[in-house]
Amino acid sequence: MKKLILSFLLAVSLLLSGCSEYAEPDVHQLVASIVSEQSIELPTEASDEDIAVIFDFDPSEVEDCAVTYSGRGGYADIIAVFKLESADSAEDFSAMLSDYKASRYEDFKGYAPFEAEKLENGKVMTYGRYVLLAVVPDISKAQADIDAAFKP
Repeated sequence: MKKLILSFLLAVSLLLSGCSEYAEPDVHQLVASIVSEQSIELPTEASDEDIAVIFDFDPSEVEDCAVTYSGRGGYADIIAVFKLESADSAEDFSAMLSDYKASRYEDFKGYAPFEAEKLENGKVMTYGRYVLLAVVPDISKAQADIDAAFKP
């Protein structure tokens, strides 16, 4: 009887250890949801070629990704969600997005202070194997929507 109980507890612990700490939303639906709650000038969905140019990496290196940005020049707005193969590379990917955000801040700070402020307030976030960049007019609303999307 003790072996049966021990085996059952071991099986349950193995099942629970496989559960993710976060929900795994569809990246395209998540970006669309966030964009619908923001006032982004001319929201434009990025193609794989656009993503390669914007972030200087091959989007086929990730499991899935979705990016929407302001298609009107002079605006810094961007929502980018990357679903990585595993959480192991999330730290490096997060650093890449932080570098991108810092570079864009430098681009905007001299001539568009409001856009530079958006970049300064923008967030790079990691949820398990997801890494996100949000630079939007209402970052608090975006943060709340993103947090809700990743609740298990």
